[in-house]
Amino acid sequence: TGVTLQLNADVLPLNASNKTVTWSIINGTGQAINSDGLITAIAPGTVTARAVANDGSGVYGTLILTIANQIVPITNITVTGAGGLTTITVANGTLQLIASVLPNNATDKTISWSIINGSGQASINSTGVVAAISSGTVTAKATSNDGSGVYGTMVITITIPSPNNIPVIEILNPINGKHFVAPSTIDISADAYDTDGTITKVEFYFGSTKIGESLTSPYSFSFDCTETG
Repeated sequence: TGVTLQLNADVLPLNASNKTVTWSIINGTGQAINSDGLITAIAPGTVTARAVANDGSGVYGTLILTIANQIVPITNITVTGAGGLTTITVANGTLQLIASVLPNNATDKTISWSIINGSGQASINSTGVVAAISSGTVTAKATSNDGSGVYGTMVITITIPSPNNIPVIEILNPINGKHFVAPSTIDISADAYDTDGTITKVEFYFGSTKIGESLTSPYSFSFDCTETG
């Protein structure tokens, strides 16, 4: 692309009063541009150069030019997520990206993928699969391999739910190993907390049988034990 050819128009008769011409290009299977007879190749194929007399006679001449071995650079890259998605919402989730390259007849339509980490973190492989690492935003970038410097980007939002930590409960009273003789009233108290949630109640069991519950801290319950063992 960008190779030029200067055309010349031979006008007859030699003694014509006005021998100037106006140049134009008719694109066919190829593409080119004209600047006063200087033809610049754009895309492979054939084009027709035309020189029209400026004396009002309507006389013109044409020349078919074949353009070959031209490099058509990438001019635009658009990055999209499969299914139109722009988010990853599960731990270790992935998102397939797609790079749409223009023009369709670009000589080298291959691209290279990269990730620019922002408030989030992710990785990307050579086929455009983004793998989430931490929540936040990252920018995926598809860069042309043809030396044109053209690239396209897409911002991806990663939202990974925090793991649900198991609540912790500790029996404060009676102490482990303490013995009671039935019948007896046993005062039970417990401490409970949840690092990523709220304790709404603590239930007390005798074996597999629920014997009571407490809705507020300090969590306590008095159990009338009538059995030995």
